[in-house]
Amino acid sequence: MPEPAATLSRSLDHVASLLDRARPGFPAAVAMGLGGDPLFIDLPEYRGGLGGQISAEALQVVAALYFSAEIEGTYLMSVAEELAANRFTLNLTDREAAERLERLADAMQQGWVGRDLRNQIFARVFGVGYADPNLGDTAVNREFEPQLARFCVALLRAAQSLGGYSSSTGTAMRAGVAAQSLLASLSGRMQGNTLIVAERLSQQLRVALNALNHRGLATLFRGANAWDVVRNVLGPDTPDLAGHITRAQTGLRLIGWMADHLPSLRSADSRAISAAISSEPQAAGWAELWLTAAGIDLASQPTHQSAPGWLQ
Repeated sequence: MPEPAATLSRSLDHVASLLDRARPGFPAAVAMGLGGDPLFIDLPEYRGGLGGQISAEALQVVAALYFSAEIEGTYLMSVAEELAANRFTLNLTDREAAERLERLADAMQQGWVGRDLRNQIFARVFGVGYADPNLGDTAVNREFEPQLARFCVALLRAAQSLGGYSSSTGTAMRAGVAAQSLLASLSGRMQGNTLIVAERLSQQLRVALNALNHRGLATLFRGANAWDVVRNVLGPDTPDLAGHITRAQTGLRLIGWMADHLPSLRSADSRAISAAISSEPQAAGWAELWLTAAGIDLASQPTHQSAPGWLQ
């Protein structure tokens, strides 16, 4: 089994690929940052498409941004920032590890997106992380996680129906409706600077992971990789790392898959939706893993049964 940090690195490669595909679909002025501060989050809203409908390119950016949001919940970035800021107090004897930490510290002086701003962005788009009380409740997207959960449930049921257990027409349409509800919760959250921020967050995560995952630094914290550093720095305050990592990786791929099949998921054609689901057999697996990591274990329940509680 590959090391968790190596798996995370491969997911970052997938993030980079999605952002590369999304870039041509954004206006040139947006991609260039409008000549001003590209991180100013109160730019006029960019909806990523016409009539408030999110575009495939914008949805690819959402996938990358969601990955960053869930990894933020592991505190990997915050731990890396604190260690870089206090690097001269560490008894770090490994020269290469020290150099990586120094590169992180240098990067933090050059347009770095800090923790408060990151969380403000994640709260606006996904309703995750801590929210700045000055944002106001309406600025926090509290619909995203329930809508994503409903979509995952509907996708699982449709995939099982396509497997021959029942008629797929109804379940495919319900998956399409759930997808449209999820898209609606995102359509007003794409601002003009979102692509730039998503790219920068991905780059920051690479630099942070490169520093924390060096064996010299990990050894200092009695571990072998970046996650051991996080555990030993945070101690009993360590969050559910496995849950956040799983949701990051599966959410990244699910939302990216939605971007690839956006016309079908928006259609009222059950055959088109069924074809989209059949085209990627892993999609239902990603949905199930995301639900389990979110504490919603449907693995032992027949998919024709009603979803529990707030998923209905």
